[in-house]
Amino acid sequence: MKATSPRRCHDGRHGALSSKPDSSHQFKARRRRNALGRARRLCAASGLEGHGRTPSGIAKRVAQARSGRARPAVTRRHKREQPQQQAQPFDPGSYINDDRLSNEAKKLLKPTFDVLKFDLSRVRIEFTGIRGNPAETDGDVIHIDRDYWRKAKPLKQMMILTHEITHSVQFDRLGYWKARMRFAAEKVKYGSDGVYDIPGELDRLKLNQINPIDSRFTLESIGARMEAFARTTPVP
Repeated sequence: MKATSPRRCHDGRHGALSSKPDSSHQFKARRRRNALGRARRLCAASGLEGHGRTPSGIAKRVAQARSGRARPAVTRRHKREQPQQQAQPFDPGSYINDDRLSNEAKKLLKPTFDVLKFDLSRVRIEFTGIRGNPAETDGDVIHIDRDYWRKAKPLKQMMILTHEITHSVQFDRLGYWKARMRFAAEKVKYGSDGVYDIPGELDRLKLNQINPIDSRFTLESIGARMEAFARTTPVP
């Protein structure tokens, strides 16, 4: 069998190449030596070796450039902080002044509640978040859902006030705890929705015929009936 000659470099100027491939460690070391030799020759040709630029430093830069790791310096742009949007202040409208009924609201409600002999100046309003209910009354304090009130039309707002102030009248007539017990008992008996049903007998009563604590009807149904007397224009 004819012996093969050792492989040579493609240009024929260098010695024979070993047929055994270099290991990864040997290959990297040889690459570093070659880069360092090129850097020394570059320093000698350009006269940079005595000016703080060593061959090893230049070799490192050359190796980084060849490997693609070198990147031009880029000035990082700082993101401009977006100013935080402040929540818009809640505007309850013309019917509420701070936590009280406005003069406009009192003027519209007075004809109704004069019949029931109730002083509207006792009422206090608190806007909050009530899940599943536009408003709740606790004695003379009326809690109204802020979002519901904001979306409601003026007539609907007056209906809410009329209904809830009727409950304040009921608390006043029955006493706080007796009213609480009756609200709870009627809810158990008729259900959460049934307590609002207005019987025909109640629906036929005029304002001066309505007893706000009439035992024939639920307290909630009486409040719902009173909504029919809400108005957005003064009585002539």
